[in-house]
Amino acid sequence: MCNRYLHVPWILASLIGPFSGCDLASTPPRAKQPHIKLIVSDRTQPIALANIPASEPTPHVPEPSPSEPVKAVLALRPANISPGTKAELLVTVRIAKAHYLHPEADHGGTFTPLKMNAMLPAGVEFVGDWNFPPPEEGRAGVPIYRNSVQIRRAVKVTSLSPETLNVTGVLHYQACNDELCWPPGKLELSTQLTIQAEASQ
Repeated sequence: MCNRYLHVPWILASLIGPFSGCDLASTPPRAKQPHIKLIVSDRTQPIALANIPASEPTPHVPEPSPSEPVKAVLALRPANISPGTKAELLVTVRIAKAHYLHPEADHGGTFTPLKMNAMLPAGVEFVGDWNFPPPEEGRAGVPIYRNSVQIRRAVKVTSLSPETLNVTGVLHYQACNDELCWPPGKLELSTQLTIQAEASQ
């Protein structure tokens, strides 16, 4: 029986011609094997990714100017919460270029420090005190805030009625530059908090 294909290179077969009644031909090309990528993992169970919501954007604060060196916005994060849960009252302050604010009153009583007074409606209460970031060191070692600052305070909803409530407050400050200090100023701020209905069991 003639084995049609001998393991002879095709170039040699073309030179010597037929052999023993058989057509010598090159070994047919092998079928191209699919490329298999072996992935080895030491994990035997699928990993469930935590459903972590993306951080909410920073509130937009108008650009301050030399004539109005301090601008601020009051916001709640999140703005929609359920009864018994907590939210964060956030005050974002922008300070004009070359100006600064005083974070504390320990300067001989000369300057008015940055301070926030907020009024909460019935059904909402504070949790803890205002949280101020650490200031930087200014001239003569005096602590100051430049450019921008955010102050925060946690609140808790105790009301069970779905409704939208107004939260108001007054930001007190005194802006200075290297030549002078403006008279103490204040900004009246407000935002809204929506209490959502509890999900039915």
